[in-house]
Amino acid sequence: LRQQGYSTVEFHAAEILNTDHYPPMREFQQTMDMPQGMVRLRGMEISLRARRWFQEHGDQGNWLMMLHYFDPHDPYDPLPPYDEAAFQETSLEAAGWKRYLGEVRYMDAAVGHVISMLKKMDLLHKTMVIFTADHGEGFGEHCVRGHDTTHREIIHVPLIMTMPGRIPARFRSSELVMNMDIMPTILDMLQVSLPEGIKMAGTSLMPLVRGDVPAAHSFVISGSNTIQETAMMTVITKDWKLMDHRHNIEFDCGIDQKYRARAGAPNLYNVRRDLGEQHNLAPKQAKVVQQLKEILQPYYDKQRPQPDTRPPHDDKRSRAMKKKLEALGYIQE
Repeated sequence: LRQQGYSTVEFHAAEILNTDHYPPMREFQQTMDMPQGMVRLRGMEISLRARRWFQEHGDQGNWLMMLHYFDPHDPYDPLPPYDEAAFQETSLEAAGWKRYLGEVRYMDAAVGHVISMLKKMDLLHKTMVIFTADHGEGFGEHCVRGHDTTHREIIHVPLIMTMPGRIPARFRSSELVMNMDIMPTILDMLQVSLPEGIKMAGTSLMPLVRGDVPAAHSFVISGSNTIQETAMMTVITKDWKLMDHRHNIEFDCGIDQKYRARAGAPNLYNVRRDLGEQHNLAPKQAKVVQQLKEILQPYYDKQRPQPDTRPPHDDKRSRAMKKKLEALGYIQE
């Protein structure tokens, strides 16, 4: 989009996305790294940074802005008055759930602030707005608290797009889509072609929105900890969901509770009849399991370790970042 004359800017809320740790952020023309040692920013601070940018540049040509929010995320710590419901609970588990919901409400207010600013500046009617998330959160539905598996409560996230005149206000779809479809959809909407030889994993959702095709995908892929030893890959179709494990997985998920998954013993669910994923049908549906594993194989092949061609890095800084990732739940030993 820069080559098409768009100004590109991003504001992020987690130090792990600073440009020295996460090189893709360097592709933005304007970015604002967090100070070293500051693990996260609250959502309203991100919205205020966006507002300041809108006030200075919002009416100056075309632009792409990415806002990364870290609320809601463990550890749940909603700011007043969004924390009031948690104080009324005597159960630690119920209080944790209420704190999470408090952060959801806080996040809603922070995003609402951006939308209100766009409307106030008469920009909303000509702005494409996309809201999504990289994962949900488990609260014991499958023993898991956090986001370390690919059960529905973890990977079924919102994908909301608005564009006046291009996306009907009441359009809804239950078809299978992926976050990787966002970039192709943006480029399609803006009628921007990819450079020759460049391919993307996703597909534009605009044909689905227009009704030109009945579905965007026949299946979608998701993964958890795919760069670690405890790789879990998942394929979902309109009828089935297979959670496949290449390694034995075991971690604590509560008092005297453990989540266990055995290599070679996948979970298979009928997603039309069992949205809660309570009945593992793998032992009874060997043929379906095999068909879905064949779909997964190319994705496993892509996960095979490649030679590390990166330049030498600062071991001290790497250890510090590893500790931060562990604190946020992204690395488990």
